[in-house]
Amino acid sequence: MFINENFQTIFKDSFPKLISIYEAKGQYTQIPRAMHLHEKALEFIFIIDGYGMHIIDGKKYYTEKGDLLILNAGILHDESAIGTNLCIATCAMNNLKINGFLNNTLLKKNQSPLLKTGDNYFKIKSLFHMMYEASIENNNITEEYINYLLRALVVLIYGIEQDTLDNTNNNKENILAQKIKTYIDEKYMEDLKLNAIAENLYISMYYLSHVFKKKLWTITYAVCDAQAYRRGPNVAYRYEEKYYRYCTDCRLQ
Repeated sequence: MFINENFQTIFKDSFPKLISIYEAKGQYTQIPRAMHLHEKALEFIFIIDGYGMHIIDGKKYYTEKGDLLILNAGILHDESAIGTNLCIATCAMNNLKINGFLNNTLLKKNQSPLLKTGDNYFKIKSLFHMMYEASIENNNITEEYINYLLRALVVLIYGIEQDTLDNTNNNKENILAQKIKTYIDEKYMEDLKLNAIAENLYISMYYLSHVFKKKLWTITYAVCDAQAYRRGPNVAYRYEEKYYRYCTDCRLQ
């Protein structure tokens, strides 16, 4: 398979540099650690096995196998075991500069630091293990080799994070689209206005128009057909007219 050599990198003008890499399990993970932060470094904590409880920026996060924690620079955190067989891999890096993010961060404000790796579990586990094994060998190519692995790890985690955000936003829009449709179903005999629907759903008219165009426009006529079947052609005509007027109000025609 051929690969596009003109890909767009996620990195700005330099690459991250690994500061530390560890694997820990058993009694070591059960030793309480003082709350701490890394002023100029980002840290990943990967749960290889077991369960844990982590305090990050004042909030508790309960983790399990396959979870990955992203700790932006300057974020106060701690970690301790609450179950058995907790096994983690962790690494810290600086000089991380990714398009759209502050330096040494991979999370936006109010974004959860807990990421589910899902089907990427073994890829991430392998990258951590290869970095750790290379650090033990410590030969004349160790630093360069490890830092190339680090880049691969960052890109992989960035991709998982973006997919997670896309899925979350898509689910929210699906729920909102259903609310819009339900509202129009119930009020189809009334004089519907865009601002009235937006106020009823506590969202902006711009976002309402965006969701309608993305999620509902393609099913408008299917809905009208269903109305014709259920309520007769005259009612369906009025129902379709309401959708048409609503679309016009959204500037979708």
